[in-house]
Amino acid sequence: MTLIVTRFPSHEFDDPAVWRVADGEWTDSGPLSGHVASGDEMTVMAIVAPADARCTWTSLPELEPKQAEGVARIRAAEHSLGDVHAVARNVGGDNVVTSTIAPTVMEQGLARLILRGLNPDIVIPAGLVVDAHPDHVAKAEFDGVTVLRGATYAIPDEPVFRDLLIDSATVEDVDADAMRHMLVVASERPLLNLREGPFAKRIRTEWLTAEQRKWLVRLLVALVAATLLLGPVTWATYMSATA
Repeated sequence: MTLIVTRFPSHEFDDPAVWRVADGEWTDSGPLSGHVASGDEMTVMAIVAPADARCTWTSLPELEPKQAEGVARIRAAEHSLGDVHAVARNVGGDNVVTSTIAPTVMEQGLARLILRGLNPDIVIPAGLVVDAHPDHVAKAEFDGVTVLRGATYAIPDEPVFRDLLIDSATVEDVDADAMRHMLVVASERPLLNLREGPFAKRIRTEWLTAEQRKWLVRLLVALVAATLLLGPVTWATYMSATA
């Protein structure tokens, strides 16, 4: 199956690149504005910039995983400025990662992607694509967006965040090949997917396959033709019987 990877549009004039991945080969398909939808079976993944999706880590040892996720979502919403769409996932042990994004950003980004024939199966924060390391902070870039990934944070690469959270910690760059590998892994096993709740992907139910629809049309045409022929045949039979 083909994988389509793009960055989640942040605003009306944002025009991210679209990448097609097939058999391990990455092909630049150009900008979103020029994307032409195809009928191929594919998985679509959109990467959200760290400035748009805030990620937090919480430890709730007294709760079961599902309960912990619910509490983490509530806490994230309470500590946010304004309305947010929140998704939480247990990531092992007592740890829960939560991501929040403004509903308007989510709505507008999805609308722009769908308009171009890309209805994402996965919408994931950039920081949750990158692997965390215990001995250094990972610096990764994708389509012009840079994220700093620590053990318990995923933040934009900006001086204020470096001063607050990183200080003297070692920062190591993630090379392009490693980043591409992590993107493919994230498409197969996303740590978290923002397409939940009100933004869950709606799949149209197909009651008939294309081949079945073709045969149904042929059957209906045959029935109509038979009905039209029935009148003259009945009349001819009647005339022969009364002659």
